[in-house]
Amino acid sequence: MYYPYTAFIWNAVSATEGAAAQTLMTAFREAHPLSIGRPLGPGGIAYDQPGLSDVLRTYPLRDDIGVVYGRLFSRDGMAALSPDELTSDLIFAHACVDSNGRHLTLNHWGCYVAILRKPSSGQWMVLRDCSGMIPCYYAQFRCVTVIFSDVRT
Repeated sequence: MYYPYTAFIWNAVSATEGAAAQTLMTAFREAHPLSIGRPLGPGGIAYDQPGLSDVLRTYPLRDDIGVVYGRLFSRDGMAALSPDELTSDLIFAHACVDSNGRHLTLNHWGCYVAILRKPSSGQWMVLRDCSGMIPCYYAQFRCVTVIFSDVRT
């Protein structure tokens, strides 16, 4: 399943890392002008291109805590969750990061990649469902972590 996303994570306190992140993001936006940026809090932003998949969704989480790419289902039901259901759910967002992702994995199933930031510590987490249907790669460039689904990016 193809769903293009690219996220940049850096130490927001470091001017050097911030400058490197800006350089990377400028080049990325020039190469992918239709991408939508989703803030992930200090030191993080994710870009995606909604509409390229009829099946997969983008679930941006409240308070710039993170984003989930893929298709989520509730464990107690068979219907796919709409992005609006999770985007507006502050309890879900905080439960995911406060539990280090356990809330997501215990209460939902599907194919997904989640990029989460714990506001209290600034710790970043990347979770991928066990099916591995959505690609998730990472690389480092000048202390900036790049998380992406397409190696051509």
